[in-house]
Amino acid sequence: MSNTLTPAPEVLRLVRMVGRFGWLGGYTHAVLMDDGGILCARCTHDNYRLISWATRHQARDGWEAFAVFAVDDGPETCDHCGKEIV
Repeated sequence: MSNTLTPAPEVLRLVRMVGRFGWLGGYTHAVLMDDGGILCARCTHDNYRLISWATRHQARDGWEAFAVFAVDDGPETCDHCGKEIV
């Protein structure tokens, strides 16, 4: 099954930006993973190699990034570290 949301190179470019800066365009961003989990900027940065490999190979192992989104409807919780993303 192919990733039908966004091609892997584009997702990885955005994931890398979230991991480096934590926010884009004035909004805090988070990464949506293939298992429905959400990662904060710090966990994205710390686990970028795993995310990159899984996304490029469509591993469906919980580390594949599907999308990057702005956290604007209220706080989310990072599923890796438990930190609140605001």
